Amino acid sequence: MDGLNLPHFMAGGAGGVHQLTENETNEQNLKITSCISKMDDELKDRFKALYTIQSLCKDFDEEETSEIRKLEILYENKYKDIYSQRERIINSKDTLPSEIIEAFNERAKEMKDDDYDKLETNPCDVKSIMNGTGVSDFWFKAIMNHGIGATVNEKDRPIL
Repeated sequence: MDGLNLPHFMAGGAGGVHQLTENETNEQNLKITSCISKMDDELKDRFKALYTIQSLCKDFDEEETSEIRKLEILYENKYKDIYSQRERIINSKDTLPSEIIEAFNERAKEMKDDDYDKLETNPCDVKSIMNGTGVSDFWFKAIMNHGIGATVNEKDRPIL
């Protein structure tokens, strides 16, 4: 077995990450089959079984990737509507939907308990939105109030 190129799934195999073309895959399969056929008889069946199992795993991986992509597309389309609505609200392009305001009020009622009034909160600075033209510094405030905000330097603030 000296000098043989071992497939990626065998101990010592190189293992690749890039997607192979159909010709490359066929060539690789021929090399693996040839490699296995040159093994000692006591190892052949074990590696035949391993190769077959690896092929099943590859099939499952391809199926999983396809199903994940379908799910991603489904949710990308759902988010697209939400992001569009958020953008229109931020930039005052639409009137505020009453059902969204009511949903907020309902959620606030559900969350209110004995500890609700004990919460300490700082009032929001709404000076920048008093003119009714949207929330001009929405993204700046979103970034600064997120964990990433701690990495923003003073000299970075003007470009945000």
